[in-house]
Amino acid sequence: MTEYTGVDYIREGMVATITMRRPEVMNALDRALRRELLEVIQHAEKDPGVRVLILTGEGAGFCTGADLNAAASESGVENIEEVVRDEFNPIVAALAGCRKPVIAAVNGPAVGAGGSLALACDLVAISESAYFLQAFTMVGLVPDCGMVWSLSRTIGYQRTFEIIADPKPVFAKKCLELGLVNRVTPDENLLADTMAWAQRIAEGAPLALQEAKRILRYGMTGSLPEVLEKEAKAQGRVVHSRDVQEGVLAFLEKRKAVFNGN
Repeated sequence: MTEYTGVDYIREGMVATITMRRPEVMNALDRALRRELLEVIQHAEKDPGVRVLILTGEGAGFCTGADLNAAASESGVENIEEVVRDEFNPIVAALAGCRKPVIAAVNGPAVGAGGSLALACDLVAISESAYFLQAFTMVGLVPDCGMVWSLSRTIGYQRTFEIIADPKPVFAKKCLELGLVNRVTPDENLLADTMAWAQRIAEGAPLALQEAKRILRYGMTGSLPEVLEKEAKAQGRVVHSRDVQEGVLAFLEKRKAVFNGN
């Protein structure tokens, strides 16, 4: 695998941890990090030994969105529409569209596009001291990277507009109350607890989880009849798999199933 300067990629069993590594700027996304992050996510999805991904940040922050200081030298301000479309959006799409479950381990501030990355994941664990902040309008910008889409489907129009129009930190406990995250963890336990969670999920039936994720994502905008049809077709695809045979046999033998993803 290619060596990267801004991202770490570590496999532990069937779990891959992707760590953004620009702690000196709270993992703000410059052009190099955007490129590397997309490549690593795509690599993890193709890695046959990986069943679950974890996305986190090094140091005190998860990700503080676009690196505005770097943007000036990268001509990102003049070409902002192209940069958002060609460099930011593909990362969000790769996370949301990854066939494998992706868990965000939010270890510190998730600001702007950093929050969008976290909410594009399937599951979110957050440390007690961490928070989300939609800072776009504070600098005269519009929320991007799918933030409006993600937030409005989770907490509704009015709460989403409040977060955008009256930006202030939404701390971990409030995030849990709103349904933005799945669990809050003591700061010192975040990565270990998230890894244990990911490993449990990785022991599940990968084909079934992939199909369920695909249908669930579609179901956020699709109609009930469409989802019912997709569920029926998905069931037809997996029913003859070895995983289903193993699952049924394990149930009858009262033991834990060992799934191989085929």
